[in-house]
Amino acid sequence: MMENKIEDDDVVVCESKKQQQQLLNCMISSWFPHFKHVSLKTEIIPLPSAFIDFLNEDGIYMPRSAFPTYDTLSDGDGDDDGGWDNESSDEEESNKTASFPELEEKINNIISHFGGSVFPKMNWSSPKDAAWMSVGGNLQCQTPHDIFLLLKSSDFITHDLSLLTKQEYVLALRKWYDVHPSMEFRCFVRHGVLVAISQRDYTNYYEFLAQMKDDIESKIFNFFSVNISGQFPDQDYTFDVYLSRQRRVWLLDFNPFDTSTEPLLFDWDEIFMMTDNNNGDNNNGDNNNGDN
Repeated sequence: MMENKIEDDDVVVCESKKQQQQLLNCMISSWFPHFKHVSLKTEIIPLPSAFIDFLNEDGIYMPRSAFPTYDTLSDGDGDDDGGWDNESSDEEESNKTASFPELEEKINNIISHFGGSVFPKMNWSSPKDAAWMSVGGNLQCQTPHDIFLLLKSSDFITHDLSLLTKQEYVLALRKWYDVHPSMEFRCFVRHGVLVAISQRDYTNYYEFLAQMKDDIESKIFNFFSVNISGQFPDQDYTFDVYLSRQRRVWLLDFNPFDTSTEPLLFDWDEIFMMTDNNNGDNNNGDNNNGDN
């Protein structure tokens, strides 16, 4: 079983040590090494404190070296460049700058290794709320600049940055796959029992899912039984999965079993009532009864 014990003041926003430990267990750097054989290809980079400071600073500005290079006008290409260069120079001098060449080199190497595109996230969150900032309107990144822009623009990442004091912040780069949102699911585990499954893209209705319901439940329950049950250190948690076209189940993420995690098609009162009833019916809760 994976194990990552909390130290004093590692996590600063939770009310109890138990909640702090649960949050720590759900960091991708905690769970991925144990579950990498059933998860997406991922490389994890420890982030220097200077980069965390850069993310925490107000405003959106990028390290100059992170920008992709393009052909530019030379001094003699314009009809009249008088004053333009001076104005640009003055503006550049007033701009904030940052430089992370070693981090950018690591990112470029990983992007190349993964075929040219990656999906970024930090310890817990991906910057999905900032996807509108990217050219494609998604989290597909091909350069360090793409990644830095998303991280710098995301409220989700800002929240991540408020959680830790001593534990290391990381950048996880996952190989980019064109996944269909209809086949992503969130699974709720209570007292070690998989009690509920919800589609993650809950704002859209996919008619074909009703016909596949039994098959989806069977594959997820089997995946849980073989690969996760008894191997994650908490008894209460959620995990997200993706069903590929070949109907293989892939683990995407873990999240705490509490109101900080979106319940999607459920609400938390409903889930707690469901799990309390389920636990009472099954005495020790050692039978899997799922609701979708």
